[in-house]
Amino acid sequence: MGAIIVAALLAAAPTPASTTIGAGERPDRAVMLVITPGSTAPTIPSSNYLDAAQRVFGRETSLSLASAEQAGVDANAMRECPVDLRLRCWARLARADDRNVARFLLVLSVQPVAGNDRVTLLVLDLERVQRVLEDPASADDPEAQEQRIFELARQLQPEVLSPEESGAPERLLGDLVARELRDDLEESGHFRPYGEIELESETADLVIDLDGRVIGTTSGEHTLIREVSAGERVLSLRRADGWSTSRRIQVTRGGTTWVEMEDPPSSTHPARPVVWVGGFVMAAAGLTLLGITAASTSGDLQSACLQRDPSDSRCGALGTFTHAYEGPDAAPTTNPAAVNPSGLLMAPLGVGLASGGLATSLGTLLLGDEADFPWPQVLVGLATAGLVYGMGAALDAR
Repeated sequence: MGAIIVAALLAAAPTPASTTIGAGERPDRAVMLVITPGSTAPTIPSSNYLDAAQRVFGRETSLSLASAEQAGVDANAMRECPVDLRLRCWARLARADDRNVARFLLVLSVQPVAGNDRVTLLVLDLERVQRVLEDPASADDPEAQEQRIFELARQLQPEVLSPEESGAPERLLGDLVARELRDDLEESGHFRPYGEIELESETADLVIDLDGRVIGTTSGEHTLIREVSAGERVLSLRRADGWSTSRRIQVTRGGTTWVEMEDPPSSTHPARPVVWVGGFVMAAAGLTLLGITAASTSGDLQSACLQRDPSDSRCGALGTFTHAYEGPDAAPTTNPAAVNPSGLLMAPLGVGLASGGLATSLGTLLLGDEADFPWPQVLVGLATAGLVYGMGAALDAR
């Protein structure tokens, strides 16, 4: 027998996206074989048939497509199956991997004919086949098992597909699901079992839980959750800081359930409390410094003799008429630095610290997003402190 291309319809993992996510609730799979006699390649590429199966089964059923490796199917062993026991052999190999037990086996036989493809489709419900294989009455009679399996098989009449017909493989597989497999799929709960949830939340990047299982994150506006199994479900949103909210909803087959969830309160950046408290401390330090400066400044007029008189004991030294700001006991001097020493100006510094601290604290409390670091408020506070101190220094009389 010729080449066999194997794929499987498997449970798909959830794929988070900005606006549309899948719930990832595809519990079963089917194995699909595309067979071409000898070494002749089909007119329509085999990959087209596999892609069409993925679209049809993904849209109409809860079965999804996977590679042969994911299905655990040994394509080489399938090529070795004897012709007279082929269905029995294929069914056993399709369920050989206990970790990935297939529910359905689809065999697509493609025979190139005059530039077209003659296609035959056969489908086995592997759970029913398994009961045949486990029946003690036919356990020692492979031919009888093959016959019973053939009787269970559903098969479409051969159809000729032209490569010029757009979407021919998808049409063929769609007919298979609608005509031959629908009853079996309905009975097993695999036919169009899903609904959708349209979630409205203005906050982006919240973790979405469906019945306690993470399926994605919110987009910040509308998030569409596809392929949700019908029934009563619990939808939850949560944030890394521990905030969460939940709602119990009802999902209907083929329908869309609209859900508006509570938005979380704005999370506060951990630095914001430190900044506004630090601003108040800075303002308090400035006011304290200003008070100390005012209390230590003397307004008394200090004087000295303009000319020394040895007979006047009250005139102890030659000096100049001056104000001294170091207290009433400061000695008169002709050196201006002794009266107004160089260095920081304490009064302007105190006013600058008080002004900058208040600007930082009030700006942090009243302005900006709570979730952001208050860089603008810090910069405005520092600029205010520097500007006020600079103005005070410029107006200083010394």
